[in-house]
Amino acid sequence: MRDSKRLVLAIMAVVLLVVLAAPQFAHAGTITELKDAVSCGAIGGTWTAAAKTCAVNGFTVAAGDTLQVDAGITLTNSGTATNSGTLNNLGTLTNSGTLDNFGVVGNTGLITNSKTGTIENMNNGVVTNNAGAALTNDGGMIENRLGGTVNNAGTLNNNDAGTVTNTGVLNNYNALNNNAALTNSGSLNNGGTVANNPGGSITNTGGLINYNTINNGGTINNSVAGADITNYGVINNGATIANAGTVTNACQGTISPPIRAAMQPCANPAITTPNGTTFDTQTPTISGTSDPNAMVRLMEGKNVLGTTTADVFGMWSITTVTLAPGAHTLTAQALGVNGNSGASDPIKITVAAGGGASVPEFPSQLGFSLLMGLALLGVAVVRRRRGREGDASESMAAPAVASQPRSSRSASGLAGPHLLVRPPR
Repeated sequence: MRDSKRLVLAIMAVVLLVVLAAPQFAHAGTITELKDAVSCGAIGGTWTAAAKTCAVNGFTVAAGDTLQVDAGITLTNSGTATNSGTLNNLGTLTNSGTLDNFGVVGNTGLITNSKTGTIENMNNGVVTNNAGAALTNDGGMIENRLGGTVNNAGTLNNNDAGTVTNTGVLNNYNALNNNAALTNSGSLNNGGTVANNPGGSITNTGGLINYNTINNGGTINNSVAGADITNYGVINNGATIANAGTVTNACQGTISPPIRAAMQPCANPAITTPNGTTFDTQTPTISGTSDPNAMVRLMEGKNVLGTTTADVFGMWSITTVTLAPGAHTLTAQALGVNGNSGASDPIKITVAAGGGASVPEFPSQLGFSLLMGLALLGVAVVRRRRGREGDASESMAAPAVASQPRSSRSASGLAGPHLLVRPPR
């Protein structure tokens, strides 16, 4: 089905069992800032001053606690590390042991998983690789388990015979470079660029949704009946795409050179500008949502008031041609190479000769938010996906972002069907 579901953004999380020998932080709610010999000793590590490196044979971050690796500091783990709280990396974290995440991992620096390393993100674990950060798997294993979320807003590299396995949700907002084996049986959602390079293989037995760009120089194997690839963006295929499941080009989606794929027309867009809004300008700006990348046309009857292209998040705004003062009824239509949508639900606006812009009064802010949410949910188009139950989500929600230990940031947004929510900036 095409549903409006919430997913979360950025990269890498890990989780497994708590190991007896791992050192514990003393108190719930403890914030440990790794920056020197004293803080290194507090987590059972050995400090090398010249390299500003703390070497540990495992560590534990308890639920409610925070461990932050400061910028310019290197933490190396060769044992079993378990995070049930918050792990913030602003420096360098190198893993040659096991890193199990049941909590939140936020990376704004460099995380490297070596050939002997294993990173596992367990149920409810969230890993966010923030913009400008890098998470590199150099021949080890990274596994995102069912119920886990990995959000990449930076760069995610899978190198040197490494293995990345996803049975949860993996959201890519920026760059995912695959030079080895990536297997997806969960939901893989691409709002950035996936480069499947020569020697790389992507095996999909779940749901893979492309909102932006996939460059394939290796092998993409949609390997079983019920496996689903839905493309709203561009897939440049310079090598092999093998399909035993379903491949669908939706709205503006294209695969070049073409392969056999189903065509799905654009879903009806939604106008999110509140019905009944009064504008004090004769060229008002009207906003809405649609399928990602769709060409959107704003209409009054048969008259075109403006056109634009929705972004990869499906968001659009159109400033109209000059409108006469008075009442106007507007609709929108989404246009795509795979078929056009019908008209959106209409809204009525008023262009006033003067005065401030206003929106209709609601009993409360909660009532206004509820109406907005219902308007977007009303646009959701539920379509049957061939041969598959429990389909992949059609939208991506912004990730919870781990950053400075005394504050946290999050981003959220309104999304209709098939929308990505913008990652935090």
